[in-house]
Amino acid sequence: MLSIYTPFNDIEIADVHVFRSGTVYLLTGHADEKLVVKVEDNIHNPVSTFKNAKLAMKAVEPNAGKMKRLSPAEIQALEDWAQFIVEIGRKYAENKLNNMGEHPGAKDLLEKLKDSKSNLWYKMPLADLTDADKLLAQRLGTTTGTVDKTVMTMFAEGLNAEGGIEQLGRIIAADMYNGNGDRFNPTEGSEKAFGSKTLKFKAIKNIGNVFVIGKDTQQRIGFSGHDYIDPWSGYKNYDMGMDDLREAYGQWPGEHLCSRSLRKKFVKHIIDDLELILTPNRKSYSPFRKLSSKADGRLEKGMLDGMRLIVEAVKARYSKPGAKWPANAKERCDKFSAALK
Repeated sequence: MLSIYTPFNDIEIADVHVFRSGTVYLLTGHADEKLVVKVEDNIHNPVSTFKNAKLAMKAVEPNAGKMKRLSPAEIQALEDWAQFIVEIGRKYAENKLNNMGEHPGAKDLLEKLKDSKSNLWYKMPLADLTDADKLLAQRLGTTTGTVDKTVMTMFAEGLNAEGGIEQLGRIIAADMYNGNGDRFNPTEGSEKAFGSKTLKFKAIKNIGNVFVIGKDTQQRIGFSGHDYIDPWSGYKNYDMGMDDLREAYGQWPGEHLCSRSLRKKFVKHIIDDLELILTPNRKSYSPFRKLSSKADGRLEKGMLDGMRLIVEAVKARYSKPGAKWPANAKERCDKFSAALK
């Protein structure tokens, strides 16, 4: 049976669906059990990156930390299953049984595995998530042609509820600690077109990586920390010295939380972006807002709380007898600690 807790083999896989080509796959077992498998490219040391990034995110959101690296045997099981299914489809096609068709999941997975078996592969439970990209498409009616404002009403209610905005702040603290700027980025935003409308974000770098909890008809109670490794960030590397990382990749994103002025600027940009998501047609001069008037302070409080939780978790892990601090984790932890005083 497919499970995050036990290794799986190719016989236990009934089907594979592509969530995101070359990146995210949904595995279905014979008892209809579900498991999500994801691969991260451009990871120099998968063990160190995964262990340390997971430690920080799990400190602020336990559910997002429910992930396990695939063993070499499990990666091989994926390849064996995909190879078998692709071969079966080819043989049916050769015998002119074209209604069998080519299995898109097996083909995509096998193509990815050709040169990525040594990359970081991990598994996680199928979570009840929607990305903000889809929420906006639903709100603006760019997919169905029908505008649906109720999704943003539920989203706003979830954020304004006790602990809602604060939890986003905690997740951002973990992202900045890990050097993940592919969700919220303190130095650059992005643009995203929805039909004829283009939205300009100040801090959201990739809206497809901004996940919220809940499906179409459910209360969106807050943000999720899933997808917390940025493969293109040099700060995913915990085995280089901090000075070497700065020289090669510039400032550590966590500095923007350690500086009061930089943190408040980052907070303001994030809140502005959230308001844009909640009311994409709002005029820039409009005084009406969907978020609480205390949203800025609540988000900053969540960031500081997240920093504290991360410091506690990291110190607990590496202060044990015989434990060895990764090359730059101590400096990250010390900087967060100093900023909290």
